[in-house]
Amino acid sequence: MERIRLTYLYLIFSLLIPLSQVVSSEDLNSQLSNNNVKKENALGSTSLNSNVPNINDDLDACDLDEKTNNPETKNSGFFAVFKKIYNKIFNFNSKEDNAPVILNRCENDLDAYIENIKRVVQDRLGGDWKKICPVLKADAYGHGTMELMKVINELPITCVGVSTNADIYAISKAIGRENLAKFTIMRLKSQGVDSIRQIAVDYNIDVKEVVETVEDLINIMSVAKEIDRPIGVQLRVDLGKQDQFNEMMPRLKSLEKRKKINIFGIFSHFEREGLEEMKIDLDNFKNRVGNLVNKLGKKVSDLKIHMASSPQIVADFKESYLDFVRPGTLLYGQPNRNGDVIPGVVPVMKIMSKISKIDDYKEGEKISYSQKEVKIDSGLKTKRLARIPIGEKFGFKNATEVLINGKKYKIYHVENDELYIDLGNDKGISQGQEVILLGRSGKEEIGYVDITQKITPSDRISYEAGGISFERRYSKKKCW
Repeated sequence: MERIRLTYLYLIFSLLIPLSQVVSSEDLNSQLSNNNVKKENALGSTSLNSNVPNINDDLDACDLDEKTNNPETKNSGFFAVFKKIYNKIFNFNSKEDNAPVILNRCENDLDAYIENIKRVVQDRLGGDWKKICPVLKADAYGHGTMELMKVINELPITCVGVSTNADIYAISKAIGRENLAKFTIMRLKSQGVDSIRQIAVDYNIDVKEVVETVEDLINIMSVAKEIDRPIGVQLRVDLGKQDQFNEMMPRLKSLEKRKKINIFGIFSHFEREGLEEMKIDLDNFKNRVGNLVNKLGKKVSDLKIHMASSPQIVADFKESYLDFVRPGTLLYGQPNRNGDVIPGVVPVMKIMSKISKIDDYKEGEKISYSQKEVKIDSGLKTKRLARIPIGEKFGFKNATEVLINGKKYKIYHVENDELYIDLGNDKGISQGQEVILLGRSGKEEIGYVDITQKITPSDRISYEAGGISFERRYSKKKCW
């Protein structure tokens, strides 16, 4: 068989090498030159100190796609023809060349995300789309910023909240730089000078940076000297620091006067979720805003003032809505700490795995690295345990149940990267069957309330792990 393939390869070269003259060296040089110009015009120079993928890194792939999709060039040269025939003969789509199987996956329902946004706008904001600013930080809380930003781009939304340069990179890649201008992109956390410089200088993207301390302002000042436009900033009020902006106030006013910065807004976060506590926090914030506006010589109407996020929207604390709200977890169908959510809002994500192995343990036998001794239930000779490759490192340290075939099963033991599920005396479950950790199966359901109460608090939204160890899938159908 190998000799036959080599013979075919020889014949292909003999027949197709003359076709290489179709693309002359001048044509190649011209195309490469055009691509280089395109890259320079698109984004400018790049930073060597970047901690996130550089947007320029993807330009070669984009140029290749554009070139191969061009009817004038996609069939030119023998290389494309040769590659197609060679792959066909040598069967590069065979099973051994496929990507490795990933047993863990999360399905994200894009229609559910759209409906959740509409529900918030209609039921809480009176249909005013300008008052919503979806938060996409932390890779959209593990749901995938790129895919969700494509959805947002199709809605009458004009603002998004981010944290890191990786968030901004994903947004730019999702909708293209030509569509960024329709959005106000707001950071919700202050960043170091390298991150600010990369966005303002290297990428030339208008992002509203955050000022909390004198150091933040100095970082922004240093970058403002390198560009010919003001950097938009927001003042983030720490409700526990009454003299927070006293020292930097002269610099703030001077920089804005010299058009190095543009003070876009003032914002804060609620420290507590009880209604009475939220009222106290809101009054405190409004007083701080009034003082700052007076010192800046501005009017409140000159700035964008915002404070409310998901808990305040769920509580329908309308006094806190101000110029707009910043829903994050709510839009993904996740309840607040009390387990409450807006009626009609549904989970976007469904987390699943597959059984990797099933073992029957005798009394006293030990499990894996932990060496936990197995205890047999009365009436049974062995304990039948199914393993799935999700464990403590994903945040499921305290999870207690999963769903298989519409039935709940107890989690018997948790390892760092595996869960052991007690199948009892059920012989009808086999290796490879689907296991649901978050979602619905039949009439049974494991919801966010179950998960958030049982997962380690610090890992409440531990599904960022999905970016590495989960296969992400997106659909426009109800996952639940």
